[in-house]
Amino acid sequence: MWTQSHSKVMKSVNKEAIWERWCDVNNWHEWIPNVDYCRLEKPFQAGSQFTLKPKGFPAVIVQLSDVKKGQHFTGCTRFFGATMYDTHEMQETMAHACRGKNSE
Repeated sequence: MWTQSHSKVMKSVNKEAIWERWCDVNNWHEWIPNVDYCRLEKPFQAGSQFTLKPKGFPAVIVQLSDVKKGQHFTGCTRFFGATMYDTHEMQETMAHACRGKNSE
């Protein structure tokens, strides 16, 4: 099995704002450069499916297999001979938590 991981530390952004962007699947093309379009017609919850069209590639169906509001979601895409799970997760760092307490 092949795995890949990517992480990014973001300052001055709250978790709620990130979660709202993630849930707004139909507008992912506005902030993800390699996406032509996405179409989600049901609520952003486990079991829902959406169409994702990457630039230069055929559209795929992504099924939301795990969604925990405000924390993470996992999408599952099936290809001929392969299944891909894509998990997006937010974690507050201690630096962020400490900075928030000092600013009160």
